Amino acid sequence: MESTAAGIPSLEVGYQQSLNRLSVLLGCPPGEVDQVMTEGRPIPSPPTEIAIGIPADLLRRRPDIRRAEREVAA
Repeated sequence: MESTAAGIPSLEVGYQQSLNRLSVLLGCPPGEVDQVMTEGRPIPSPPTEIAIGIPADLLRRRPDIRRAEREVAA
């Protein structure tokens, strides 16, 4: 029991770091994701239809792929 209790602070730090990473990825100020995570919400339903297309088109829509293509072209 003591071993498990000793591990809780490191888990809490990891949780906060993950929330900060999510904030950076979403472009939100720190702490905004904390509020969203503490709210109780139902799990969203998946879309009824999935867009089917060419996988290369999906890759071309990614901003990192587009940037890499522009860098190669330059």
